[in-house]
Amino acid sequence: GERGDTELLVAFPTLSLDTHCPPDTTPADTHISSLPVDVLRYILRWVVSSHLDMRSLERVSMVCRGLYVLARDSGLWRLACRRIWKECSVVGSWRSMFINSPHLFYDGIYISKISYIRPGERSLDLYYKPYHTVVYYRYLRFFPNGSVLYLTSPEEPGVVVGQMQQALAHSDALCHGYHSLTGTEVRVVVAAPHCSPHRKHFKRGKVEAAYKRRFHLDLELRQKGRGVFSKLVWQGHCCSTLYRDTGHSVLNHFTIDYKYTPFHFSRVKSYSATSHHPLT
Repeated sequence: GERGDTELLVAFPTLSLDTHCPPDTTPADTHISSLPVDVLRYILRWVVSSHLDMRSLERVSMVCRGLYVLARDSGLWRLACRRIWKECSVVGSWRSMFINSPHLFYDGIYISKISYIRPGERSLDLYYKPYHTVVYYRYLRFFPNGSVLYLTSPEEPGVVVGQMQQALAHSDALCHGYHSLTGTEVRVVVAAPHCSPHRKHFKRGKVEAAYKRRFHLDLELRQKGRGVFSKLVWQGHCCSTLYRDTGHSVLNHFTIDYKYTPFHFSRVKSYSATSHHPLT
């Protein structure tokens, strides 16, 4: 019950896993309860990893009372909170702040599906005119270090998720950039992957684009079921173009219409299947 959980958390500094995480049978090798608490805490930092995989941490907490207490260590949740909100103060517990405050998810991808009907050409006898259903997707993948990947593609999610595995992934249509979170407002700035095919600069043997183009996405986090902030709604979209020849900059704003459908988060298990860095 709640009282028992509170007593466990209070007793954490003197926790003995021999008592709270006993083996069901006599183990042939060293049981996990024999490890020092500091070592187990470090292992849990690898469970969370740099992807902030708090879902796996919660699953570990269901193993036994000892790991339940370790998984609720305020130090772990404080590190996770400060990876998202660089400077923050807590009212209550760090875990409650992480769960209840709006934030982005890093162990999956945000998907926006756009579909519309386009009229085709009338037949030669003028009695038949086809209509085509056009479907394409926008994808966003966020990373805790502030980087982001953005892709617009007709390919379905099953094909695309592998291309967005790493922050430094490369693709002809993949846009790289950065993001920031303020309250529920998400600001994304990405560089366009393509340049003009007709105008080039040559500098020290390298070909440079005649202009730089960046896309600015203004989004808002919204709740979607059970109070989870897993939905991103468009608030604004514009494109800035800087011409290298003249230094002139042009800013174009796009109208948010029916083609700007919300992004919905979808967890990708392969993104958190391995840990490359512990939570720091």
